[in-house]
Amino acid sequence: MSEALGFVRERMASYPGDWLLCGGWAVDAWLGGVTRSHGDIDVVVFEDEQRLAFEHLRDWDMVAHDALDPAQERDPWDGRMLTLPAHVHARPRDEASPANLLRWVTPPYKPLADDRNVELIINERRAGRWLLDPAKGIDIAWQDAVAESPWGLPTAVPEVLLFYKATDYRAQGREKPRPHDQQDFDALFPHLALPARRWLEEALERMGERR
Repeated sequence: MSEALGFVRERMASYPGDWLLCGGWAVDAWLGGVTRSHGDIDVVVFEDEQRLAFEHLRDWDMVAHDALDPAQERDPWDGRMLTLPAHVHARPRDEASPANLLRWVTPPYKPLADDRNVELIINERRAGRWLLDPAKGIDIAWQDAVAESPWGLPTAVPEVLLFYKATDYRAQGREKPRPHDQQDFDALFPHLALPARRWLEEALERMGERR
């Protein structure tokens, strides 16, 4: 496991809620090695436990953005309940706090290249199912959505990772996936087992994606 994830594992080991590694680092976890550079570490927590996340990391520097924050404010997250879609930029507090976090969330958006940038992505779940796209009715049972990767971290399973890699560009107002998302998709897709591939293909078809 990369040293970059060591402090996340150490800190989240005592987290009393559910969490998992997502994004590009999760792709690398399933591939068994670092395939590209990463600007941050994506960690999924859930809407019904966001207060737990705040309390667990309240000694970090955190700035939250949600559907009620179209101006992308840069005030510290005070634990207010966030309205989805929502995410939190977070860094362990250090001697330069909060400047090292603010450079990440302030134009021209240059996070410190020290592998301490964590993005908490707040997701929705209901009745034991992770709601990947509630509008399209795409969800997955929690026990099927997360597994321990070879790096020993709870990690989104490959088909869920690739669902987001193939569709998240829409939520960002882009015309196509970002280059690194396409790179991650192309690297991990050949490793999918047949049932996972079928699940992904069906989910992408429901999203209007063709692969």
